[in-house]
Amino acid sequence: MSFHKCQLFQFLFGRPHLSHNHFANLFVGFIAFNIGVFALVLAPGIAASHPGTVLWWSLLMSLSMMLWVQNCFADPGWLQPRTIYPQHHLLGDDPARAFDAEQPVESQMVHYDSLLQDMAGYGGDLAKLEQEQNKYNYQRQLIREARKRLEEGTGRTTDGAPIPGLELQPLIGGNAELGRQQLERAAMTLQERERATGESLGRARVEKLLGLGCGEYLTLVEKGDFKQVCVVCRARRKMRSHHCKECGRCVDRLDHHCP
Repeated sequence: MSFHKCQLFQFLFGRPHLSHNHFANLFVGFIAFNIGVFALVLAPGIAASHPGTVLWWSLLMSLSMMLWVQNCFADPGWLQPRTIYPQHHLLGDDPARAFDAEQPVESQMVHYDSLLQDMAGYGGDLAKLEQEQNKYNYQRQLIREARKRLEEGTGRTTDGAPIPGLELQPLIGGNAELGRQQLERAAMTLQERERATGESLGRARVEKLLGLGCGEYLTLVEKGDFKQVCVVCRARRKMRSHHCKECGRCVDRLDHHCP
């Protein structure tokens, strides 16, 4: 019964979160409790003799809540624009449809590669290079699985007899050694292509960061001075700056308000 209720609630409104941490939830709960006590217990007893007190308390509480809400949506001092975005468009409406229990890694790679092909036209050359790199990662995973199956297929027992239940799956021909050599050549070729694509991708990312005005960040990264930079926000740290895990961004001061 509880499982079906969870399914119903997930279908109706998903899993919304009211705040980034529990302190804001506790604050809202305490304020609601105070308002309830005042409206149901205190106000009815003093409204006739002290109507001004009830009115002023209500106005001040409303003003406090309005200022709190405004503070929640205000800019606490972001150092850089947002770099972490929701992944709902990658998961899709039915994440289980793109997942294969027998091939978990390959199925996820194929799913992500198909999404990148749909979004490749919006990102320019950088998106195309990232798509090509993901394709090589998928090919490397296939070569790894082929090596694993080839080793399992050529396994033998201690007396030299083939292990029962294992099937030979050579790439070309029936010689296991020939298949192993083919995999080695494919791995070497793939490694060269990955190296060339990685260099081009690195240059494209550097050009993009320079276009966004992150030249100082790149200089510090090249020097290896990672204590002065935030690799998540791609920003240089300031004296009192802090990377807020709840917000996922760097703020100018540590004592910021994080709703």
